[in-house]
Amino acid sequence: MEENIKRTRSVQVRLTQEEYEYLEKKFLLSGYKSKSEFMRILLTVRLCQSVRN
Repeated sequence: MEENIKRTRSVQVRLTQEEYEYLEKKFLLSGYKSKSEFMRILLTVRLCQSVRN
């Protein structure tokens, strides 16, 4: 059963129009219902990869 975790912190990122459009396309293709969840997964996966290296 999935836990309902309260998330109260936010992060703001500035993107070019091209970067925004790329992320928007990836989000739409991902099947995630929430952009927050999608971005959280992208961020945490990348952070985990950089820590291992």
